[in-house]
Amino acid sequence: MEKKLFFISMIMLFTISSFLKAQKIDVYSEKGKYGLIVNQKKVTEPIYDVIYKFKNNIAKVAQHGTWRKTENDNNSLIFPLINLEHKKEQYESGKYGAIDINGKIVIPLEYSHIGNFENNRARAYKDKKLGIINSEGKVIIPIEYTNIGNFKNNRARAYKDGKIGIIDSEGKVIIPIEYTNIGNFENNRARAYKNGKIGIIDSEGKVIIPTEYTNIGNFENNRAGLIKTGKLELLILKERLLFQLNTLISEILKTIVLVHIKTEKLELLILKEKLSFQ
Repeated sequence: MEKKLFFISMIMLFTISSFLKAQKIDVYSEKGKYGLIVNQKKVTEPIYDVIYKFKNNIAKVAQHGTWRKTENDNNSLIFPLINLEHKKEQYESGKYGAIDINGKIVIPLEYSHIGNFENNRARAYKDKKLGIINSEGKVIIPIEYTNIGNFKNNRARAYKDGKIGIIDSEGKVIIPIEYTNIGNFENNRARAYKNGKIGIIDSEGKVIIPTEYTNIGNFENNRAGLIKTGKLELLILKERLLFQLNTLISEILKTIVLVHIKTEKLELLILKEKLSFQ
């Protein structure tokens, strides 16, 4: 089914590309503004500061911005006429949207910037926030993030208010935006940082180890050393059982070990004289 949809999408893109190549598309200029010409017919008034080249039947446009002198040549995606008239200038502070081949506005000119469309999606910026829109102007991921990482396996890191979490390509929050950092996932687990502490979460956001430790060592044979409030703890993960040994390493051989089973946790209690490390 996925292969069939892929081939259908490729056929549609090829059809659109062939259609655009069959059209004679250009821009014209009046009083420093630009309009669109298709097959020698004006399809828009000259109301845009800039018109970008068409891709997948739409072209980004912008208004109400300014041109600033620069040492670099203009983006090659801009029509030659605009590129020639503003060869050493950079466009900025405008409001971006998009039009179709008939000059119809398909994405409102309300964004401070719109990235390049890939797989029918683009990053859109508004009020210093970021989201994802499609080529019809539909908001796929709300414009509320300060940054969104690259998507991999349908997921990406999302940043908001100084916090980080994980979202999917439809904008669903998979891991709450509440951590200061999330490490790389290995074996479906990653270190998660919050309030200066470290824990372990899985790829669905389930907390495996609470974020209450100052350090967690590398796991080896499903075991890792933990540090919490100056004590070293030995953690053993096995299915849903948590084997926890709290002690100072130098005292391990001098203790009596008792086994206590409690609510899905198997805790090894270390007793030495009248002290209990738990």
